Amino acid sequence: MNKALVVQSEWCELFGQGAIKIISQLFRGNKFYNGSNVFEGSNGTCLQSECTPAFGVVKQNTLFVRGSDTNADHNIFTTRSHEFFDKILHTVGEYNEAMDKPKVVMLTQEQKDGIVSYSKGIATRAASIFATFADNKSTNMDGAMKAKVQLMTSLLGCIPMGIETCPFCVVNDNNCDVCEYKNNHGNCLHGISVYNTTSAMIGNLRDYIRTNYWKGI
Repeated sequence: MNKALVVQSEWCELFGQGAIKIISQLFRGNKFYNGSNVFEGSNGTCLQSECTPAFGVVKQNTLFVRGSDTNADHNIFTTRSHEFFDKILHTVGEYNEAMDKPKVVMLTQEQKDGIVSYSKGIATRAASIFATFADNKSTNMDGAMKAKVQLMTSLLGCIPMGIETCPFCVVNDNNCDVCEYKNNHGNCLHGISVYNTTSAMIGNLRDYIRTNYWKGI
């Protein structure tokens, strides 16, 4: 897993000043750490993901990191306190260690209910497809087989592959950068990920059935 917070730091003895530059930051705002925008290190210094503080602000042993998706937001910080400089780098290391630990990903009840509700809609659609199949009056083989092909291809379209039924998409607000699923299955939107491969197989199966399953007697 990539580090949650990557910084570049340099202390200049000549000017008695240190600079810390944020290279990348995966989590921002209330998602920065355990549902909070603050992480406190063992030495008492804090990292806080906040949009409003002035550029380069250091306050009460706190380093304000990026609070928005704008990369320029709190990008470079300077301090003349060597002690704070060392402490904050130590806290950055502790933060990355904490964020690198496997975490238990949980749905809220509201999120789960939303997935269930959307899935019921898919089930209703599938029931409607079956009803249409049952209403088909054809008794000859050509009509019956064409109805079956329609049933099979339509049901394939009901396989829940959308973001609305994906627990990880729901938990992470469709943010692939922080999604735990991609660690073992690949980023769903990239290359030969499990998601892309599965979607392609469903599409290929639908096309194959539509073209080959019934060619007449």
